[in-house]
Amino acid sequence: MAKDYHIRGYNTPQMARVANHYKKLLGISDGEQVDIIDILEFKVVKIHPKFRLVVKRDNDFADEAYTNFDLEQIIVRESVYIAAHEGDPRSRMILAHELGHYLLHRGKGASMMHKTRDGAYESMKGLNATESTEIQADMFAQHFLVHPATAFTFRQDPIHLASLMRVPVHVAKAAISASKRLSVRNISQTRISLLDKSEM
Repeated sequence: MAKDYHIRGYNTPQMARVANHYKKLLGISDGEQVDIIDILEFKVVKIHPKFRLVVKRDNDFADEAYTNFDLEQIIVRESVYIAAHEGDPRSRMILAHELGHYLLHRGKGASMMHKTRDGAYESMKGLNATESTEIQADMFAQHFLVHPATAFTFRQDPIHLASLMRVPVHVAKAAISASKRLSVRNISQTRISLLDKSEM
């Protein structure tokens, strides 16, 4: 079972702004479908030169993916990589989740953070949801893959939104729910002040 960690909390509007910041930094426009493979293979390295995406054969790797901070790598099973490349919503979410770990939690003292294959993670006494690294990575992935303005536009049709953005339906529904808050919807007009310059 993978461990969870305490980390500085981000509420929903804050995480939406953080995800939007990184989308801009990586050259992704608000409404476009995120090409998570292209980002991990070619764009993250432009802002973090030591970063590498490592693909391992399924027989050699038990978990679906995890982030190794010591080596500055996201390691992924070959089957998950191929599925994400083909647009599989769950696999895209797995990789966006790991990208969230890498961008948000680098240098925070934990060498590895990841969910187990069944999605379980160890709960910690007194862990606030906004301080959970696993929940933060999920929140980041949701906002990174589905811009709140796009979610609001398709708020009456989560299945269409899920198909359009290539995310699981439950992620589309969560994005729609979050987008109904004006503070989340208007993230493009809000300056990022949450991240230290050393983290950007």
